[in-house]
Amino acid sequence: MALIFALSSSTYAQKKISRKDSIRNEKIRQGKLIFSQVVIPASAPETGFLLGSVSAFTFSLNPADTTLQRSSLPLIAYASIRGAFGLQCDAVLLFKKKIRWLNFIEFNHIVDNYWGVGYQAGSTIEQGESTTQYTKNNFRWNPKVLKEGGPKIFLGPQTDYGVTIVKEPNPLMQQEEAYVKYGDRVNVFGVGALVQYDSRDMIVNAWSGTLIELSWLSYPASWTTGDGYSVLSVDYRKFVGLGAKPGKVLALNFRTRLSFGDTPYPELSTIGSDNNLRGYYGGRYRDQHSAYAMVEYRHTFKKKEGLSKHGVVVWTAAGEIWNNKIELENTLPVIGLGYRFALQPRINLRVDAGVGRNSHGFYINITEAF
Repeated sequence: MALIFALSSSTYAQKKISRKDSIRNEKIRQGKLIFSQVVIPASAPETGFLLGSVSAFTFSLNPADTTLQRSSLPLIAYASIRGAFGLQCDAVLLFKKKIRWLNFIEFNHIVDNYWGVGYQAGSTIEQGESTTQYTKNNFRWNPKVLKEGGPKIFLGPQTDYGVTIVKEPNPLMQQEEAYVKYGDRVNVFGVGALVQYDSRDMIVNAWSGTLIELSWLSYPASWTTGDGYSVLSVDYRKFVGLGAKPGKVLALNFRTRLSFGDTPYPELSTIGSDNNLRGYYGGRYRDQHSAYAMVEYRHTFKKKEGLSKHGVVVWTAAGEIWNNKIELENTLPVIGLGYRFALQPRINLRVDAGVGRNSHGFYINITEAF
């Protein structure tokens, strides 16, 4: 009897899940809004116990056009018992007539760490309350509006506004040259242009295709702390499906960011974050220029029919920061392993762990790193 009951319960649960999937797939076909959310408890030395919310809204802005990709609005929020909190959204809104609105916005109030400028500062200064720790408020908004100007060619204007406010700087930071020069409040506002070649089958989780992106932003002295600067960025991504069936993808990424002029310390090019060299503390290594290359294998497990909601990724990468010239002995390598859970079809919760040179990192986010 127990075995029969167990089998009956399992069959009922599978039918219930299958029915939910059918309803969700019908909503996707009709272009309707789908909302998913996961609340995750976590702990970190700087913040103490915290709760993080990872949410995803997907929808079509033109349901009649079946060739239009669904828009996505991923939202991350967190709050800790020590008063840290933050919010981040990286929206991809796809309109008819081949118009894209890419909108990144974030706010954080956290205890952060600042090592200084250059590879030597990041590699030799010990992390601690009296050497690197400080409290930071920061806000960033980077909207971009693109229109297709040719087959798979998108171009348009962009702006970037950011403010960083430093509180309770440690003694070493108070003497650091860049901090002394720019002070405890840095405001920047830039305008520029963006050009993309984009043949990806899905922007937020590509299984095939190529992205080549060229970005230019100018931050005039009249709108920016300091004497003004500019930033040139190049982003190349390639996605290759392995095998005749979906579920196995080789993803390649090369990215470089070059800043010219009087760049304030919070706006320097950096290595290490949840979207590039996962394995290094974000901002530990910063200088005028940065570049990295990454290879990632993404595997989604199968079920009886199609793909399951579970997957894994492995990656390896190497990057560098520099001012006047590249020093190969300063290259920062990393390897990593991650788990994926599909909140919606191809909208993944990602949990990543990376290990670098005398460094490691653990990350929870939504959608793929690139």
